[in-house]
Amino acid sequence: MPTLHLTGPLGTSLSVETTDDTLLSTLRKYGKTGWSSGEIPAGGLVLPHGMADTFDWALIGARPYTNSDGEQAVMHRGHSYKRRDFEAKTTGVKMPACIKYSRGAKPTDPPHLKEGDESGVQYVTLIMFKGTGKALSQYEVPSTNKPTEQRQQPAQTAPLAPAAPDPAQKARTQYFAIVKGTLFEQDAGRAELIEAATRHATGGQFVTKSLTEALALNDPTITRCILDTAQLWADEERGKAGAA
Repeated sequence: MPTLHLTGPLGTSLSVETTDDTLLSTLRKYGKTGWSSGEIPAGGLVLPHGMADTFDWALIGARPYTNSDGEQAVMHRGHSYKRRDFEAKTTGVKMPACIKYSRGAKPTDPPHLKEGDESGVQYVTLIMFKGTGKALSQYEVPSTNKPTEQRQQPAQTAPLAPAAPDPAQKARTQYFAIVKGTLFEQDAGRAELIEAATRHATGGQFVTKSLTEALALNDPTITRCILDTAQLWADEERGKAGAA
C-alpha cells in the first residue's frame, strides 16, 4: 500500500497511507491546505503548455493568487513564484512558447536549484508549461477533466455565477481599513507588525514581512492574528496621538 510523506506549511511532517486509486485525491485533499510531497527537481516541473490554466496546483501543495501588482503568482512552501510568459522564439536558437513560475534565488536555496550566472541574477523555477504534448487530464483541476470539445462549448442555459470573494483580498482590505492613518499603514511599520504577528501565530516557524505573502496562505489563524494585532497596535498608536 503506497504511503505519502507530506510536509505542511509550518514544517510539520505527516505520513498518510493511500492506494493507487486514491493517490491523487489524497494529494488534492492535503494540498489544498498547503501540504506537499516530495521535492521540486532542478529546473522545475515540466508540463505541456496547454495545461498552464488547467493544472491543479493542489497536487503540489501550491496556492494561486494575484499579488499586489496585479500579477499572477503561486505560493509554495512559503515562497512566492511569479508567472512569466515567454513567446516562441523563431530565429536563432528556436524556443517554444513557455509559461514559467519562478522567483529570485535566496542564499539559503540549495545550489542545484539556482539557475543563472553566479555573479549576476539567479532564480529558482517551480514549474514551467511548454511544448505541444497532450494535456495530462489526471493532473488538471477535476472540473476541467472533460473532453476538449465539451470544455469549449459556451454556456448558454444559465448566467455565470459570480466569482467567490478572495479571502486574502478581503483580509488585506480589512487590514488597511484598520491601520489607516497610523504608522502601520507605511511599509516599515507594516513589516514590523506582520513579522511579529506571523511569528506569534506560527510559533516562529513561519516569519514574513510581506502582508501579501502571509495572507496568501489563507491560514485563518495567521489572518486573525494579523488583524487582531493590527487593531491593537493601531488603537495604541491613535491613543498616543490623541494624548499628545
